[in-house]
Amino acid sequence: MNMKSIPHRGAACLRPHIEKSKTGRTDVRPYKKPCWKIRMRTLAWCLIVFLAAAPVWADTFWVSPNGQANWAQAKSETPLSGTACTTLATANANVAPGDIIYLREGIYYPTGRNNCIHPGRSGIPGNRISYQNYNGENVTLDGRDSTSEALLFCAGWDTGNPADGRSHITVKGIHFAHWDKLGEMRYASYNEIADCIFSGHKGDGTGVGYNSFLIYQQSSHNWIYGNTWHTLGHYVGRDAGVLINIGHDFGGTITNSGNDYNTVEDNHFYAGGHHVFGVNNAKYCVIRNNYVHNEGWSSAGDCANWPTGVCGYRVMSMTDDSGLDVSGSNLLENNSISYGGQYGGPHLVTGASGSGLTIDTKKNIIRYNNFFGNVLFGVRFGSSSAKSTTNDNHTYNNTFYCLGYNYDSWGVVNEDDTYLLDAYRCALYFYGTPCSGNFDNNVIKNNLAHDIWSETHRRTGLAYYPAFNVGNAVACNTITDNWGNSGSGKTTPFTPYPDPKFIDPDVSDPMAFIFVNGTWTGKPDLSLQADSPAIDNAVHLTQTNGSGANSTTLVVDDVKYFQDGTWGSDLARATLQADWIAVGTVANSVQIRSINYDTNTITIASSMTWMDDVPVWLYKKSDGNIILHGAAPDFGAHEYITGGAILQLTSPNGGEEWRQGEQRQITWTAQGISETLIIEILQGETVLDTVATGVNAASGTYNWTVGRLANGQFVTGSNLKIRIRTADGAVSASMRF
Repeated sequence: MNMKSIPHRGAACLRPHIEKSKTGRTDVRPYKKPCWKIRMRTLAWCLIVFLAAAPVWADTFWVSPNGQANWAQAKSETPLSGTACTTLATANANVAPGDIIYLREGIYYPTGRNNCIHPGRSGIPGNRISYQNYNGENVTLDGRDSTSEALLFCAGWDTGNPADGRSHITVKGIHFAHWDKLGEMRYASYNEIADCIFSGHKGDGTGVGYNSFLIYQQSSHNWIYGNTWHTLGHYVGRDAGVLINIGHDFGGTITNSGNDYNTVEDNHFYAGGHHVFGVNNAKYCVIRNNYVHNEGWSSAGDCANWPTGVCGYRVMSMTDDSGLDVSGSNLLENNSISYGGQYGGPHLVTGASGSGLTIDTKKNIIRYNNFFGNVLFGVRFGSSSAKSTTNDNHTYNNTFYCLGYNYDSWGVVNEDDTYLLDAYRCALYFYGTPCSGNFDNNVIKNNLAHDIWSETHRRTGLAYYPAFNVGNAVACNTITDNWGNSGSGKTTPFTPYPDPKFIDPDVSDPMAFIFVNGTWTGKPDLSLQADSPAIDNAVHLTQTNGSGANSTTLVVDDVKYFQDGTWGSDLARATLQADWIAVGTVANSVQIRSINYDTNTITIASSMTWMDDVPVWLYKKSDGNIILHGAAPDFGAHEYITGGAILQLTSPNGGEEWRQGEQRQITWTAQGISETLIIEILQGETVLDTVATGVNAASGTYNWTVGRLANGQFVTGSNLKIRIRTADGAVSASMRF
């Protein structure tokens, strides 16, 4: 839960405007006295709360599908509707920093750039421009009559002038339907797109170009979260219609690069053309907790000739053909990349249709992701078109399941597809020539692969291939300690590793995996059962390089496994924690303060003592979740919690309006927790004070005077967080917006 007090113009606040989105978030604008702005999403570590923020000197304007008012008439601190509102075109032409544009319920039919969402100027830090639906109303911008983009944060073409970008804009709670071009950001930074739906192209989709939503030309620190993006593109001759690309994967230059420090999280992406989602000529981006899939869906063009009448294509791509140092060093964590080309074809043709994730950039961290249900591989290093060097990527603790199978429908196997390549139907594949200055110094470790087609099947070839089909790449890459066979193909079947015993590995329905209170849940559930042989059998990541006595400077053999909390958008900074590591023993943990990647040096948050050549593990990842329970890590993306300790918040749940000073209950469910809980307030990562100690975990409730500390004072400030946890921090639960 995240609560933000927003005083408006003097002592009184405005009438409350409550917005409930599909993801369960709720926004509340206060009145009469400071209120709480609440939007909910489950995190794994802290309950984020923003209190007593600085005043925002904003005007509120109202837009409707049949608005007729001029700009001055549409200004009101109380809701307007119908003809008393103005038009989107008027709002775009007149909006100023700090303004809030509320769109009233109905269907809007833009015809060009002037009456889509295209603000005439930027906001400024502290005074953003906001376009959003009012009070949870259904607002649809239908693009069937438009020749422009749905969202435009720039002029719409390369003017060469960074001043033509639009920055500090928020777009929230709006449905964009039937657009061939979803939007563009050029020279556009610090923008926020949240709780929106982007659905469907015009007609059969053949009018869609290659990029549908493009973040391009030095666009940084944008935050895209809680949205659903789907059904756009086609397959005619080849393919088109990438739902969203950060940087273009073709034609990269210095000018159109610099698309760095963007955060994309908690989104549902599916049904795209060439691929669904791309992170290309971009650096230091954070891609977390998204579900991305691309099973058969399009019936346009050549797809109608496939036995199922539909086809899908690639899922996700990270490539850059510029040959410049403008890509890589991105974090992919907690994503599910799935169903590439499943239930439809054709596969491969001139590309890698049916694939999961293609990586042809360097120094990325790919960890704690799921790859399942793809017709081809889960991950491929290298591509046919990119010019980047695929070096120094660290791919660890991912789960690969049910890859390489080609179904017309669930359980109906189709082996008549002449384009399928046996070698690609694996968990992980190296494309190209390793140890040639490319495909070098990558690390593949602690991953779990199960039920991989290529290990026990072959169609037309003479060989069976291991789950980790890496060939001679082992000579110049670290490929070790994975759950699954690795190496080259052979003429006899592989003996698969033992069943890791997933909770519920049902992958028959791509839409059975759903987003609830910030967590992707449902089927498949690739968590480990208590008797899984994969528990506590993985290894440490790196080792110390030299000893330290009461020191905060730690040198390790390889620091590229970790991030220090500086990646991703500044708008989402409060949601991203620097990694915690354990040094020497699994219980000796500390947070990372900063990292020097050139010297393999970590500055840690508090002093420690260690010996030379002792193990170093990841202890907490970027969402604050502890992922090291027991004597050693588990294989794969899902750490088993010994004893089944669970702490889950049940209220607030995203539908409440809370005001400072009110009596409210924080409620939770607890399992396997005998100790008491602590509730405390932090600013950033620094503890300011305590709300309560000795809270009985079994009681499931705490009566809270909203904003009150244990000493009776009320906290003020910005970027404040509430954390509820056990005394040792081993178990915690949270909500945020």
